[in-house]
Amino acid sequence: MLIDNIKHWRQQRDYDCLIACCKMVLDYLGIQKDDHWLRRCLASGDVTPFPNIDRLTSALGLIT
Repeated sequence: MLIDNIKHWRQQRDYDCLIACCKMVLDYLGIQKDDHWLRRCLASGDVTPFPNIDRLTSALGLIT
């Protein structure tokens, strides 16, 4: 199911699910960040642990 006003971003790699999810949410909020920036910010490798999302909210100055 697609939600209005949220652009769908496909995963670039099999293990980029959190990257794609964050990109969709940020895009919805009007914050443009590319995959490379998100991978670095979230310390993504072959896997991106969900708790790493705190790194993203800190980097963007968002309240957690």
